[in-house]
Amino acid sequence: MMDLDRFKQVNDTYCHATGDAVLIVLAKSIRSLIRVTDIFGQYGGEEFLSFMPHTPLEDATKLANRIREGVKEHKFSNLSVTLSTGGGDG
Repeated sequence: MMDLDRFKQVNDTYCHATGDAVLIVLAKSIRSLIRVTDIFGQYGGEEFLSFMPHTPLEDATKLANRIREGVKEHKFSNLSVTLSTGGGDG
């Protein structure tokens, strides 16, 4: 499970169209990091799920951390976005 941190603030500050654009870029970025056999989708407004069949927990945790770091380093126009994953990373 993945959740964009303080995403309501993005929508409130920059407008929902900007928030939607961030979600689209984020989803494309995450899809590029996962395998074709993995399942990825939006669960709620700013929540996403990824199912990685036949993936050991250690490998799934490494991938989640790579995704989280990639999102943190990506600049979405003039704003920064962070992502929390199910691994308790905050």
